[in-house]
Amino acid sequence: MMRTQEYQNMCQAIGTGKEKFVKHVVTHQIGKVLACHEGEFEVDVAGEHKTWIKENCKEESH
Repeated sequence: MMRTQEYQNMCQAIGTGKEKFVKHVVTHQIGKVLACHEGEFEVDVAGEHKTWIKENCKEESH
């Protein structure tokens, strides 16, 4: 489960053009973060766009 500070740091990195990935803790899918929206991540999972809440995500290192 991602804390607010982790979420903010990740969104700031995305804003500067860095690639970040998150893992969904329920489905175990890994998605590339495209954008952040009010406590949610917009992610690309194998070409499919999904929206995940930060509470269901953890940062995935690539």
